[in-house]
Amino acid sequence: MDDSTDLMPMSCYLDEDLEALRRDRPMGHLHLAGLDALVDGIRPRLTIIAAAPGAGKTSLLSQILDDAASDGIPTVFFELELSRSTILAKSLARLDGGRLGVNGLGDDALDEAGRAELIATSDDYRRSIAPSIRIVDGPSDLAAIESAVGRLTDMTGRPVVVGIDYLQVIPVPDIGVVDDLLSLRRVAQTIAGMVRHHGCSVFALSSVSRQNYRGATDLNAIGGCSSFEYASDAVAFINVDSSRDEQQRNYERRDRPVKLSLLKNRYGPTGNVRLT
Repeated sequence: MDDSTDLMPMSCYLDEDLEALRRDRPMGHLHLAGLDALVDGIRPRLTIIAAAPGAGKTSLLSQILDDAASDGIPTVFFELELSRSTILAKSLARLDGGRLGVNGLGDDALDEAGRAELIATSDDYRRSIAPSIRIVDGPSDLAAIESAVGRLTDMTGRPVVVGIDYLQVIPVPDIGVVDDLLSLRRVAQTIAGMVRHHGCSVFALSSVSRQNYRGATDLNAIGGCSSFEYASDAVAFINVDSSRDEQQRNYERRDRPVKLSLLKNRYGPTGNVRLT
């Protein structure tokens, strides 16, 4: 802290801070109305979405980012596990209402009607989403992610929406001695700092501990490191409200009911949102 300013009374800053509050508006809104109401729009915050494997984390993140891009908000998706084309397939399947599957989009797998459906849906994506979204697939270490967000912010002159899939696999290249806990703590601190420095909105996926695969009920379920909980502004879990047998049947459905539970919200209420 600067010795000349660290103990100044609020009367020195009150007008400046009140003006900042008057100008405070979200950079956009989530198209999922229930979730948008809880988090009060897309804001410069770190939101973590956690769930067991196969619960729909990547599909939900893809929808959030596609919706932001369709509203013209600069968006970047760091996909550390899946390919860019796989993420595109998820988007096309959703835009088409599920008539196109995520797999089997090759010419040999589709009949004439399916190929026409794919062309029409691709044109929709090309027009409404593609101009504002970047998908960075493959390995991206922590420094590369932070640098890319800074460059995109400078290029567009606007705060950006960032998606990360997922936190626990982000490499930390300069950590020295390999220490998983120290690496994860560095990831949490750096991503939270990126939000403050660039004013971006980050939606980051997280694994959950194995004992919580059947349903996360508290913040201790976040995989690997409590620093993710502390660094985040909001934490949501995707759960299936059902028995193990019912969960298995749900996974076999094309349309699967799930519950998104917002267990931490630094700036508003917590609560549940029903999704399909």
